[in-house]
Order: sequence, then C-alpha cells, then structure tokens
Amino acid sequence: MKKVVLFTRYDRMGASSRLRMLQYLPLLTNAGLSFDVFPLLDDDYLKRIYSGKKISKFYLMIRFLKRILQLIRLRKEQVLWIEKELFPYFPAIFEKMLNLIGFRLIVDFDDAIFHQYDEHKFSFVRLFLSRKIDRVMQYSDYVVAGNEYLAARAQGAGAKKIEIIPTVIDLKRYSCRMYNEDSNRLVIGWMGSPGSQALLVPFLSGFEKFAKKNCCEFLIVGSNIEHGYSGNLQFVKWSEESEVELIQSMDIGIMPLQNTPWQRGKCGYKLVQYMACGVPVVASNVGVNCEIVNFSQSGYLVDKTEDWELCFKRLMSDSYLRKKLGLNGRRAVEEKYSTESQVPNLVKIFNEAE
Repeated sequence: MKKVVLFTRYDRMGASSRLRMLQYLPLLTNAGLSFDVFPLLDDDYLKRIYSGKKISKFYLMIRFLKRILQLIRLRKEQVLWIEKELFPYFPAIFEKMLNLIGFRLIVDFDDAIFHQYDEHKFSFVRLFLSRKIDRVMQYSDYVVAGNEYLAARAQGAGAKKIEIIPTVIDLKRYSCRMYNEDSNRLVIGWMGSPGSQALLVPFLSGFEKFAKKNCCEFLIVGSNIEHGYSGNLQFVKWSEESEVELIQSMDIGIMPLQNTPWQRGKCGYKLVQYMACGVPVVASNVGVNCEIVNFSQSGYLVDKTEDWELCFKRLMSDSYLRKKLGLNGRRAVEEKYSTESQVPNLVKIFNEAE
C-alpha cells in the first residue's frame, strides 16, 4: 500500500481538517492507500479558543517541536499531504527543505490563508510573510484548491499542478428533511462555529428584525454570541453528532458573506450541508457561493441587503418551491459535492505525485 502522511492543522474537532482530509480516509484506504495522521493542534486547543481562554506559548512551542520531530522521522517513499502550511507564522523553510530533499508534497487549501499574511495589520508580518503561501505552492508537487479563487492564486504563484476539489460531505451521514407544508412558523438556519461567526455578525440585526415582523425563527448553530438578541434568534451549540438533525429542522439555510478578499476564498461548505438535507438556500452572491447555487439550482443569490427579505418571503410563502429547490440541492450533492464523487480525483493526485 502507498503510504501517505497527513500533516493536518487540527484533529477531528477542526472543521477544515475533518472535511478536507480526515473524512476521506476510510474511502482512500479502500482504494489502496495507508495513512499516518499528525495534527499540529489538538482538540483541547480548539476547546480553549472557542471558550475564550488563552493559549500558552509553552503549549504552542511543544506542539511545534513535536511536528519537527515528526518531520525528522519521515522516509522519502512517503507522500506528504499538508493542510495549508506546516508552521503558521513561520517562513516556508520547512516546505522548501522537503522539496529540495525530494519529498512529494501535496498541499490543500480551503481558505484564502495567504490574506492572513498579505493583509495583516502589522507591517513586519506583511514584509516577511506576504508571499509565504505562494512559496509553499511553488514547492509543492500538487496544490489542491477548494475553489477557483484559491486555484487562481496557486496558478499565479507558479504551482506545478493544481486540482480544484470542493469541500464535500459524507453522504451516508445526511438524509433529506421531512417537508411539513402546514408549519406556520418557519425556521431559517445558519450552521457554523465560533471561528466563522464573524461572517454572520454584520447581518444579525437585520435578520432579527425580519424574524420579529414575519413570525419566523432564526436558528444559529455553533455561535457563542447569543447575548443581546431576542428570542426570535435561537442559539444552539454545535456537535458533530447533532449537526445533521439540526439542519433537518431548518426550512431555509443561509450563507451570508461580504465581498472581501478573505471571504471570496470561502468554500461554501454550509451550502453543501443544507443541500444534502434537501434544504433550499439563500446566499450572498460572493465567491464560490455563485458556482454552487447556480450549478445546483437550489436557491437564491443575494446582492443587496433588502434582497434577503425578498428571498425569505418568496420561500416562506411557497412550500412547493422550497421542496423543489431542496431536492435540486440534494441531487447536486450526490453528483458533485460528496466524498464518493471526489475520491477518484484524490486517488489520481496521489498516483501522479510519484
């Protein structure tokens, strides 16, 4: 079996690591690959971050040293599958060394992480690290990008090979919601985490006003900003075990974004989750949202603030339309946005990284 070593950013609690890499492992193992998994940061790190606790410098030093030891023990016959970068806020010296030694590197990006450096508020970070991710892309044998925006950056950086693989779901975990045409209080839902709630905050006051006027409920899953909002906004903690059931309780799923460089790099995973459960979607007309909604015909794209209200009212008033768009989304997930549909592309990448 071909040996692949995963250098993920997080363990299973980290959405990016779980969705871009870890959820594929059973299917890729069946395809003849074997894996060692080395997360940089463990679940305790995310628990502390999400609860607002500080991370000690000693903890980070230990985790970084542990990764260095893992790199030292590598064998050249192994393929390295790296999430984003080996060491955040360090120059790309480790990726360069591995490239020069002859290791085969596959690097995966599901966010415009390059803007974390080239748009940083501190000038010295911009000075020394603004081109770091471009160099990581150059040193890699393959760049796997979650959308066209990220792939365009890889192409401009001079990446040798680029493959676009969207962020997908394990279809076995998801089933369509039951459609209740008699419901007189519809649920509009957002699925996320404390790490992504900043994308939602600019829209919350408008959504709260709409819910009060139109006898509906906003279900906010995974955020920790519930204080200061009315009962029309219901805040629920996220867990991997409950997320599907919570999505199935939604009548409409939303993905608001603002048209910024960082948010244009998002991969639209929320939309794919809603679609997998047969939930129609309303999303900002930004980045990969446009591709997903247009391809799936599962809902509406929004340009202006007032368009959210128009789309919500249209869907709330027509249960047949909600069901039709929701089923369109489910079919699109089966075709393009499931792990099963993307495994052949990943196997091809590993084979070409010989």
